Amino acid sequence: MNSAYPSFGSNCANFVSQALHEGGMTLTRLWNYSTVLPDKLTTRAWMNADSNYSYMKHYSHSYDSLDNVWKAWQGSILYVDWTSDNEIDHAMFVVGVVVKDGKANPVIDQKTENRHQITLTESLQHAHEQGENNMTWYGLQYRYD
Repeated sequence: MNSAYPSFGSNCANFVSQALHEGGMTLTRLWNYSTVLPDKLTTRAWMNADSNYSYMKHYSHSYDSLDNVWKAWQGSILYVDWTSDNEIDHAMFVVGVVVKDGKANPVIDQKTENRHQITLTESLQHAHEQGENNMTWYGLQYRYD
């Protein structure tokens, strides 16, 4: 984590937001953070995976929906609803793609659990090991205009 930003108990969306902000995404009224009163002035879109997805998809004007998370490439954001209850629980940032035997596998960084440059396949394996077997995945692809 970057110490210039606030930290929260569940840091996945906060981590994604930090990466996007450091990459040049402009803060808005709906997506911003506070180091003075982080729990009160940081927006939900900054620190909550479900709200982050909604903001990035509908208001950021920087992302398009992916119909298949396996098509994600660098700059994409992947989200997962661990229990398929229509509330996104986790956010990950795609930092690259590896191709093996003609199949693309997005490479992600994430917090809570801290994981650095693991493939989506590895992320799914970790989830299954933790008993997560009823997941719904969502992806947003950065618009390279």
